[in-house]
Amino acid sequence: MITGVEFWRMKCHLSVDALSKASAVATTTINNMERAYSPTALAGPYIRLSTVLGVSVDELVRDYNESLLEEGDRVTYRWKDKPVVLANCIACYRNEKNISLETLGGQLGVTRERARVLCKAETPNEKHVARLARREGVTEAVFHQRYDPKKEGNE
Repeated sequence: MITGVEFWRMKCHLSVDALSKASAVATTTINNMERAYSPTALAGPYIRLSTVLGVSVDELVRDYNESLLEEGDRVTYRWKDKPVVLANCIACYRNEKNISLETLGGQLGVTRERARVLCKAETPNEKHVARLARREGVTEAVFHQRYDPKKEGNE
């Protein structure tokens, strides 16, 4: 599940920085709203965001299933012009499933930051590969083949 703020920001193909500039709401406030960290009690930021995103405040405060996002809804951030480098099968899995680091971390039972490190590692952590393979209902060998970063389309 993701917050309405994050869902509608992605649907509108905006980065947090771009939404912040368009709405005059601080990036920290938007990040807190997206992560549901002590949601702000002030209506002003929600009203400004709803105006920019073209949705009601009610739509911003509800949660959405991440599966409702379509391919291409995720916004690439400051590295958008750099080529995507998929270091290992865990990174390829995340890329093909179009899931956030937070979601991947939840699937692996680790933090978002640890998920980021796992995606950047030259060789994948086999304990985590095994967990994802079980989730996919395949063997670890099949998982490695399916999400091999060197296969065509993942380079």
